[in-house]
Amino acid sequence: KCLLKALDLSGKANPNRVALWGLAQCFVKEKKYNKAINHLQNLTKHQPNSPEPHALIALILANQNFVGDRAKILNLLKKATELSQQDPEYVLLEASVLQRAKEFKLSLKLYKKVIDR
Repeated sequence: KCLLKALDLSGKANPNRVALWGLAQCFVKEKKYNKAINHLQNLTKHQPNSPEPHALIALILANQNFVGDRAKILNLLKKATELSQQDPEYVLLEASVLQRAKEFKLSLKLYKKVIDR
């Protein structure tokens, strides 16, 4: 079970970001994806320049309902890639999801971008 102390720390106006991350990770492990997404969305408000919560929300959605959330997933990944200043890890993640979405031209473009670095 997720830690009650972390839950207490996450509900404040200026929440403890470590607690929010811990909660999100616990909820993912417990397969409580909606709760994890809620805490990750809270993190995006308190850490607007951090790519990680955007990417993790996208991955959770992609593993649950890729077809229904496709545009949202791709937008979240694009945002994560932009925020990371084109960090190869995020570019590869975006390329992988685009490949899964059968967006092969875009996916190949991103793979090539990483290779050419």
